[in-house]
Amino acid sequence: FQSDPSTLNALVGTTGVPEVFLVANDLRPPRTTQTSVGVRQQVLGARVTVSYNGVFGRNITNYVRASGFGGLGPNYLTAFVTDDRVRTRYNALQVQVERPPVGASRFGGSLAYTLSRAEQQGNAGDIFWFFDDRFPTVGDLPWRPSQGDQRHAVVANGLARLPADFLVSAIVTLASPVTVYASDLSQGTGPFQQRSYPYLPPGRPFLGIGRVFGTQSVDVRAQKDVRAVGGQRVGLVVDLFNAFNARNFGCFNGDIPAAGATNANFGRPFCAGPGRRVQIGLQY
Repeated sequence: FQSDPSTLNALVGTTGVPEVFLVANDLRPPRTTQTSVGVRQQVLGARVTVSYNGVFGRNITNYVRASGFGGLGPNYLTAFVTDDRVRTRYNALQVQVERPPVGASRFGGSLAYTLSRAEQQGNAGDIFWFFDDRFPTVGDLPWRPSQGDQRHAVVANGLARLPADFLVSAIVTLASPVTVYASDLSQGTGPFQQRSYPYLPPGRPFLGIGRVFGTQSVDVRAQKDVRAVGGQRVGLVVDLFNAFNARNFGCFNGDIPAAGATNANFGRPFCAGPGRRVQIGLQY
């Protein structure tokens, strides 16, 4: 962006060379097939669940480049045409162990681990995908990790009933980094040189353990109920979100510059999730 007002004023009323977008009149509607199957068994007082979840999408539309950049001559810049062969697939295996606080039990909780893989042929997250002259159409593209692919996730929660009708609970969420797409200009910026690739941001340790986590959060809740008239109950609730103020970054820059150049922002995030915060409320 130009910060000089005189430069911006000079651009008012001017237009560049238009681009051409061609839309096929026989595009197929997108569709998905979803599958879920699992088994649950009681083991030593705990419920153990193993399940598989799959989602398969097809007929998703992208625009692909029908001409080289600036290849249409003086009147038009570039032509784009629709290609509805984008496909996606998501496979996930989840193992969950639950021990709910039943009867006079004062403690309960659960632990769930998910191993998943999200892939796409084309770009299901944007009608334009990062153009790569090695793959002129969606059908030429290989299967690659989807934007947002997160391979590992662990969610644990616990509940404790304390004396004087206090309830204390916590949820711990840990997950591996999320895949983003970036540009690779190391081979050059000309035809068949600029490439796109899935970039996996670096992980960080959790409480000093490992360096594999991209998302980490600990949420804690305390609740005190008071009996009111006629058996009614009023509770004071205090929630502490992201108790350790973990830095859950996103929007990572994974662009590889041309040979001889440097990208000072490589691997740097440009957005982040909320930090530590407290919420106080009443429950009736």
